Amino acid sequence: SCVLTGNSADSGGGAHDATLYDCTLSGNSANVWGGGAGSCTRSNCTVSGNSASGGGGADEGTLYSWTHTGNSGGHYGGGGAYRASLYNCALYANCAPNGGGASAGSLYNCALYANSASISGGGTYQSGLYNCTLTGNTAPTGGGADSAGHAPGRRPPTARHPRDGRGGAPRSAHQHPWGRLRHI
Repeated sequence: SCVLTGNSADSGGGAHDATLYDCTLSGNSANVWGGGAGSCTRSNCTVSGNSASGGGGADEGTLYSWTHTGNSGGHYGGGGAYRASLYNCALYANCAPNGGGASAGSLYNCALYANSASISGGGTYQSGLYNCTLTGNTAPTGGGADSAGHAPGRRPPTARHPRDGRGGAPRSAHQHPWGRLRHI
């Protein structure tokens, strides 16, 4: 068990290229990627109150059973996580211009709630969702999830899909090619 708090770096404010278990990362910042952690493998960690241009809580890496809360992402998005694979994680009250909870990642059995984006994808932006639950997320476009645009410096998605009338998940979300998406 470890506590990483109040640290800063260009990438991986709290930790970079590390393996972390049962850790708390809070109040860390990065000028570019991964305010809490960058390029790490992590299990059972809590990331809160971290900030970065991309991935306020975490950038890249594989995250198992993490809790992301109150993190903020800047220009590149992903308040909770950016370009990461998340398994059984909870993302709560994170914010970013795109992908308040997560951006440009893959999420499996995750819960995303009360995240916000000032532009697009309150819960997620350009992310693959597999059996996830999204509730109470907000954004001008795609309150729950949005993948119609493209993140700065990334290729546009190959497929665009219509939105339902509420601006949340795509129509026929249960048939979405990325997997099951529950929009509550």
